[in-house]
Amino acid sequence: MHRNLHEANRLSWNAATVAHNSHKGDQAAFFRAGGCTQFPEELTLLMSGLVAAARG
Repeated sequence: MHRNLHEANRLSWNAATVAHNSHKGDQAAFFRAGGCTQFPEELTLLMSGLVAAARG
């Protein structure tokens, strides 16, 4: 029984991964071309050094 559950879980994850990635297109090319998925607020924190300062 344990192997059946393991296999069912594996198949489910495989299907979910395909569905999750289906809308992303060529994500590697997007990033190579300078694409960024961060929000302006996140970029501001990163560029100001506040994130590094908060980490100690």
